[in-house]
Amino acid sequence: MGRAKQTTGLPLSGTLVWRARATWFALLVERLAPRVLPLLLIPAIFIALAWLGLFEWLEAPLRAGLGLMALAALAWSARPLLRLRLPTAEEVARRLDASKPEAHRPLETLADHNAAPADPIASALWREHSRRAEKAALALEAQAGDARLRIADPFALRALVAMGLLAGAFVAGDYRTDRLAFALDWSSARTPLTPPRVDIWLDPPAYTGRPPIFLTQEGSAVEGPIRAPAGSILSVRASGGREGKPAALVLEHGAGLGPAPEPPKAQEGKTPASRPIASSQNSSGSPSSSSMTLEQRRLGADVDLVVRRERREIARFALKAIPDIAP
Repeated sequence: MGRAKQTTGLPLSGTLVWRARATWFALLVERLAPRVLPLLLIPAIFIALAWLGLFEWLEAPLRAGLGLMALAALAWSARPLLRLRLPTAEEVARRLDASKPEAHRPLETLADHNAAPADPIASALWREHSRRAEKAALALEAQAGDARLRIADPFALRALVAMGLLAGAFVAGDYRTDRLAFALDWSSARTPLTPPRVDIWLDPPAYTGRPPIFLTQEGSAVEGPIRAPAGSILSVRASGGREGKPAALVLEHGAGLGPAPEPPKAQEGKTPASRPIASSQNSSGSPSSSSMTLEQRRLGADVDLVVRRERREIARFALKAIPDIAP
């Protein structure tokens, strides 16, 4: 019997077709996973180090050097992908045949042809042989692929990198984007990120004799709405970030909060309600690395307030104005 160039007589039932596709995918994973693993580990290591704060202590040339080394390692690790070969139909058939050794390779049998078609006895035997092979082929099963990562990564570095990513994400918290952006910034001087701080308080009018009401970022220390006299000045001050980048504040509220009255010195010029405050001086006489931004509003009626910093909600309050009535 001779070998046909193409599979002939293959029972193309729905079940067998799907098993052949699953086998093709398993073979592809076996070949692709060892080649893709370094392409995933290198960026993951870089991100984990950035989240853990390593680049916060490096000057721009060192950050650039590490970044270029990571890019070079990434390009070198991508070379095996150029030699990637997709699974062929013959390889899929051999994998399926191997799933049932007792069936004696039915797909290989169906790929053969009768070498003596003119002989009626040989033709009859071949038809019966093919019928049994078709029945056996329907029992073939798709097997899971084995990427053999235990050989490509014998020291289980992938598990260590995954743990580093989790630890880095926990350490960086809400500043994962900021730390990663600084690791990719190869021009700015080293200025460790200062954790931002947001102070929120209400100053009642002086004639009420009431003390300021300080609020927390998570909410008020008092349960329920926060009661304050009408005319109280709401102040939201944010500090932190990097030098030259003041904290960006956004207050979302209704008509119950209006523009705060400008201080006497500011009435001569045009001072916006939101303004950066000059950096404080440290003990050495140089300005500190944190800049501050101040937002002020005047409470006139009941209102819900949402405070956002860099598009992230950091506080939400329900303010209730105490009406100003005659004594």
